[in-house]
Amino acid sequence: MNTATARSLFHDERGTSGLIMALVLATLAGIAALALDVGAMHVRRSSLQTSADAAALAGAGALISYGSDLPKVRAVVLEYAKANLDSQDQPDIAVQASDILFYRNGAPDENAPNQVEVTVRRTQARGNAMSLFFGPAVDVDQADLSAKARAGIIDAASSKCLKPWSVATKFTWNDYAGSRYSSDYGNGMLDVDNTAEMATVQVQGFAAADLGATVVLKVGDPHDVIVPSQYNAINYPPLNKGIPSPGA
Repeated sequence: MNTATARSLFHDERGTSGLIMALVLATLAGIAALALDVGAMHVRRSSLQTSADAAALAGAGALISYGSDLPKVRAVVLEYAKANLDSQDQPDIAVQASDILFYRNGAPDENAPNQVEVTVRRTQARGNAMSLFFGPAVDVDQADLSAKARAGIIDAASSKCLKPWSVATKFTWNDYAGSRYSSDYGNGMLDVDNTAEMATVQVQGFAAADLGATVVLKVGDPHDVIVPSQYNAINYPPLNKGIPSPGA
C-alpha cells in the first residue's frame, strides 16, 4: 500500500455515523431499561410502605386495647401488614414478629410501650427480593426493598363530665326591688326566685368598651342560677396529667 492509498483510507469517514448511532441507541436502550426497573422498584416500595403504615397505626390502636399484652398487639400488626401486601411480596416472609419493635417515647421498651414500629422487607436474605427486568444485563438480578413506619399513642386528659360553657351576657337589675324586709333585699345577688328582681332585669350585652374587663366567676349553689343544672367547677387537668387550674 502506497502512501497515497493509506492517507485516503485514514480520511475516509464513510460508516462513521452509523457506528455513532449504534452506540447512542445502545446507551439510550440501557437508560430506558434502567428507568423501567427503577420505576418498578418505586411502585413496589410504595406498596410496602402502605403495608407498614397500616400495620403501625393498627398496632398503636392495639396498644390502647391490649396495653402491655404484646403478643396480642403483634398479632394485630401482622394481620394488618399482611392484608396490605400483594401475593408477589410473599406476606408471610415480608413481615414477621421480629420486624415489630416497641418503644416508649423513642426508647426501646417492652414493659410499657406507647409506640409501635414495623418494618416490611423484600430482601435476598429472606428469599423474596424483587426480580429486575433488565438488571441481569449488568449482572444485577434482584433488588432489596424495605419500608418502615412508627406510630404511637399519647396520654390525654379527658372527662365525660366536661361540657362547653360560655360567660353569661352583661345585664343589670334592681337589687332593691321587692320587700325591704326580705333577705333578698340589697344582698348584691340576682335572686332568681324573687319575681320583683327578675322583672327588673335588663340585658345590655358586652360592647367594645368592655374589652379587657375582668369577669369573675364564682362557684355557688347550682339552684341559684336561672337555669339549674348539674354542672360544678372542677380542678383540671387532674394531678397526674399536669398542673390543675382551680375551678377550670
